[in-house]
Amino acid sequence: SQRTYVRIGDYVFCIGWCTAVGTNSGAMTGLPFVSRLTGSGKARGCGSVGYQNQDSSETWQTMVSENAATFNFRFNGAVYLVNGEEVHFNLYYCVE
Repeated sequence: SQRTYVRIGDYVFCIGWCTAVGTNSGAMTGLPFVSRLTGSGKARGCGSVGYQNQDSSETWQTMVSENAATFNFRFNGAVYLVNGEEVHFNLYYCVE
C-alpha cells in the first residue's frame, strides 16, 4: 500500500492505494493529521474510490473519521474491504 498527501492551510489532500490483509470492517489508519471536530463549522472530509476489484458494480466513497487520523471505505452505509482486494482512493479533510 502507499499514500501521499499535501497540506495547504487547514486542508489535507491524500491519494493512495492498498490491498487488504484479512477482512477489514473498521477504520483504515495512517492519515498524516487528526481531522477536525464536525462541530467546528467545517465538514471533516470525504473522497472517492477510483478503482476497487471487490465488486465492479459498486461505487465506493471514503469518509474521514471525526477527530481522528483514520478513514473508512463506504458503500450504501457499509464499511468493508475483503482479504486480497485492492482499492485506489483519494480524500480531503479539514484539520485544526
